Amino acid sequence: MKNENKIPTWDELIASMSTSVQHPADTAWNIYRYLNAYYKEMSSEEARTLLASYMKIPLANPSLLHSCVLGTALKMSTVHETFNLPAFLKMWGFPANLRTEDMQWRTLANGRTVAPLRERAERAVREYRQKHIDISQKTIGYVDRYDPKHKHYHIFDPLSRHFVAIDPPTPPAVGSYVRFAPVIPEKGNFKTAVALSPENHHDGRRAFGIMKAKIKYINTEKEYFAYELLSPITPTPEGEITKEGYGKLSLANAYTLTENREIHLILFLKRGKDGKKRNYIAEIIL
Repeated sequence: MKNENKIPTWDELIASMSTSVQHPADTAWNIYRYLNAYYKEMSSEEARTLLASYMKIPLANPSLLHSCVLGTALKMSTVHETFNLPAFLKMWGFPANLRTEDMQWRTLANGRTVAPLRERAERAVREYRQKHIDISQKTIGYVDRYDPKHKHYHIFDPLSRHFVAIDPPTPPAVGSYVRFAPVIPEKGNFKTAVALSPENHHDGRRAFGIMKAKIKYINTEKEYFAYELLSPITPTPEGEITKEGYGKLSLANAYTLTENREIHLILFLKRGKDGKKRNYIAEIIL
């Protein structure tokens, strides 16, 4: 091509696509340049059709062109709500087809820094899933703690599954209950929580199940107590809740705990520093 950066007209693009077998790379670049220039003016169906045409062209990847197309697709997802970004990423070959450069920060000539393509894609998927939530799939969770370094909220559901809410638009209160949509990947263990909304405290407790327990003994010096569960134990996919466990005296707040006293607990399994999952008390109800 005489001008490699020239944006083709529609007629030129159609002509180029008709010779894609003879000139696959030229056609693929023409599709990218046209789509990148006009995706806002095009209908979602037109834009998706061009993307599909590009994906049918046999090219060696990873490549600069393939990464450029992904960048345009991310921009498309903010304009065309019917564009299924997760499905496209799978077809594109994310993240296997990323280049080394796609995982690095860039500094533009004007001094502005640009996040890595991988990070932008992952953020776009989170935003997509926040907008395309099946309300019937929502569940209730307990907000256990906040990680200020990563801006993560750690949330547990009634099955003791651990989720992470990444910088949610409306930050929840630690120690509260929320309703959220669980996002569980096909591969890997990193589960995320999206579309958070506050949940009534009473309904949150009821979802987890209030368990009756009896205090076996109290160690005031080390500020903990031992207990025995009296309620039936429901199995969880994360492991087994044990009949006996320990809790911090500070969980009782202003109440005084005594040996042999019956109390009610909200608990789930949580991984300790040693990597083992054990009973974890979220609340003591007296």
